Amino acid sequence: MIRGQIFSPFVYIRPARRSFAEGGCSFVVKPGADLTIHSLRRSFSLLRQSMKRYLPFVLVAAVALVTVGSGAMLYRTKRAQLLPVSENRSPSGKNATESMHVRGNPDAVVTLEEFADFQCPPCGTFAPFGEELLKEYDSRLRIVFRNFPLSGHEHAREAALAAEAAGLQGRFWEMHDVLYREQAVWSKAPNARELFESYAGTIGLNLEQFKKDMGGEKAKERVDSDHARGESLGVKVTPTLYINGQPVDPKDKNPEGLRAAINAALAGKSQA
Repeated sequence: MIRGQIFSPFVYIRPARRSFAEGGCSFVVKPGADLTIHSLRRSFSLLRQSMKRYLPFVLVAAVALVTVGSGAMLYRTKRAQLLPVSENRSPSGKNATESMHVRGNPDAVVTLEEFADFQCPPCGTFAPFGEELLKEYDSRLRIVFRNFPLSGHEHAREAALAAEAAGLQGRFWEMHDVLYREQAVWSKAPNARELFESYAGTIGLNLEQFKKDMGGEKAKERVDSDHARGESLGVKVTPTLYINGQPVDPKDKNPEGLRAAINAALAGKSQA
């Protein structure tokens, strides 16, 4: 002790501000805070417990929101892809009969409406099966054909025009059958139109009239009308099938599935 100086037993030493950085985050500890190791550990322990307590609820809520949102989007997408035919779009309506092609009993209780592309191999497979169905169900079934040429098929639209040109001479189904039967040939031909003209001669058409009609407005209007109808219903692929206005599920586009759908439609009509 130095003489003449009095030391108080209570000496105040002002703590300095200290900063910590951890995991890219920084925070400042204010003067006067409890900075003991025990205190810091207890604070972090309480923080972890709080996070563990509420984290499951946050995760459940987030998953629920994502699930609901995804489900709603999927539902809207499916509805947009394939819509049922409304009454004013029915194949039996006046507007629909102007350009539609019917095979089978025109007054059948069940209508199978097909949107097809003449260059589509699955459509070519369905064509002869459609004839089998007509024989099997006789007067109870009719098939309505709609042109839906896909842009990815080089000769599909021209083939549709050939069928419609034949239709203007009353031979649509004859050309329909030839086009599918010879699909593998004209699909790969550099000049498919020459083959279409040869088919026209084979089925007994007036060739000059056929050539004129292939490039005429009536054939184009019929193809465009069918295509627009398909687009309005959400048709994207071929063949797309409807039975009495209801879309056939893709998984049912096989002999067993189609027969089951037709039988269900017949049963529904008999109960009505």
